[in-house]
Amino acid sequence: MSKSSAGETARVDQLKSHHQMPALLDTRQAARLLNVSERTVTRLCNRGKIRARRVGRLWRINRDALLSAVGLTDEA
Repeated sequence: MSKSSAGETARVDQLKSHHQMPALLDTRQAARLLNVSERTVTRLCNRGKIRARRVGRLWRINRDALLSAVGLTDEA
């Protein structure tokens, strides 16, 4: 198995177990889930590409809305 295939398999396993994650994610958790940087998640939130709410200086992202936005819902 190639390195990229192993990484993709790990990501799929993580996404399948998303119900174990909290309903509201912070930027670090969302970044880990999407395999991008925290800064990228913050930019996407600022631009309205990810539905999120600011709480003070922090972003809170609805887990199910995030998965739906990237096409990874339970209905698939």
